[in-house]
Amino acid sequence: MRQYCYIILIVTINFLFTFSGTAQHLDFSGATDEVRVANSGTGILGDFSVPHDFTIEAVFYITGGNFTSDVNILGKSDISGGNKNGFIFELNNNQFNVGHYAGPSAQGIGPENELATPSHPGLGLNTTTAYHLAFVYQVSPLYIRYFVNGREYNYLPLGAYGLSSWAMAPSSSDFVIGEHDSNSESGAEVAFDYVRVWNVARTKAEIGANASIEVPCTSTGLLAQYKFDDGVAGANNSAISTVSNCVGGGYDGTLVNFAKTGSSSNFVNSPVLVTGMLPVELTKFTAQKVDKHINLNWQTASEKNNEGFDIERSVDGVNWERIDFVGGNGTTQEVQNYLYKDVNPLLGDNYYRLKQIDFNGQFEYSNVTYVATTEEAAERLKVYPTLAENEITIENGAGEVIIFNSVGQPIKQVILNDSIEQLNINDLPAGNYIIQIKRNGQTSTERFIKM
Repeated sequence: MRQYCYIILIVTINFLFTFSGTAQHLDFSGATDEVRVANSGTGILGDFSVPHDFTIEAVFYITGGNFTSDVNILGKSDISGGNKNGFIFELNNNQFNVGHYAGPSAQGIGPENELATPSHPGLGLNTTTAYHLAFVYQVSPLYIRYFVNGREYNYLPLGAYGLSSWAMAPSSSDFVIGEHDSNSESGAEVAFDYVRVWNVARTKAEIGANASIEVPCTSTGLLAQYKFDDGVAGANNSAISTVSNCVGGGYDGTLVNFAKTGSSSNFVNSPVLVTGMLPVELTKFTAQKVDKHINLNWQTASEKNNEGFDIERSVDGVNWERIDFVGGNGTTQEVQNYLYKDVNPLLGDNYYRLKQIDFNGQFEYSNVTYVATTEEAAERLKVYPTLAENEITIENGAGEVIIFNSVGQPIKQVILNDSIEQLNINDLPAGNYIIQIKRNGQTSTERFIKM
């Protein structure tokens, strides 16, 4: 029996994205118009019989319709023997749904069991707002991630929800934009700015940096980018039957059931431009041992709808506990300084991070900082965070540093001179790594994962 995981994203992100200017888009009426990219090969635009890393991104805005029942945005899914395969993006119950359908090896999730994300209560979808969605799947180390307007709403590593394995079930269906499926679920009334498909697992930083723009068609790892500029906005485009993949090499999309004339179900000019604005701009976060307690200091340059900060602590940088809450300053453009004293720190290693929470329940994590409360812990080699995207911090690592990949091959070597130093890892592909440091005739090792 095939099983699948259904993730519900409940979000309100109107303050993150606005519209300005004009660009060419493709409008979907929400009836039966759709763009079909023929199933080809074994990758994400193929049958996925051989698992591959991939990232799907789309920018669109909602032009109308009712979101209380399933309406599809895009997907690649089919039903076999009553079980779903592949994945799909939907609007439903006034929120985003992302369905990821796992294969027969999945454990711990029954058919059609809905798994909710951490609470993100929202005020519903808005027809005046642009939305950027991203879905990331990586084979090794295995995880799936969901982003809405650059903010991560789910990170599901191997073992989440009790799974011993988590493979995307092969799907022989086409990749469909504005999907109208065989279950009488209609497509959404939306206008797409772009849809792009990568054959790599993009990082959070890469997704956020490029959300508002069409990337060069020669970008490394880009498998397809549909810019929807094939026709003339609002004109009679009846002679056009496809939307082109600017990357080339196939994967063009076929226009199905489009009116191809007028301001609906046609190529249109519409104001869709992503302008990212973070609700809270955190400029500093430090921790310092003072006598028998630890002072945490942080600063914000501006705040919007900031309810406050959960203070989280960890003994290993992996497993976290909430130890307290500090109220925020709502909305302000003035610099704000915060101080918190941990009067009962752990004996030895103390890792800290902030969980900044908006009034609507959305949240974001800060960077991790570290303090030792014993001499032994202070002198020990430390590498954090253990799940890293752009850089890692190395303490007590002055000396020769060698990074090995998961099969033991040395792939990066540097010399560190300071007792605390940040090491850029943007040049490393996602995966598991061992970091080896030689100092004073001794060798120490730690592990980390590049996401």
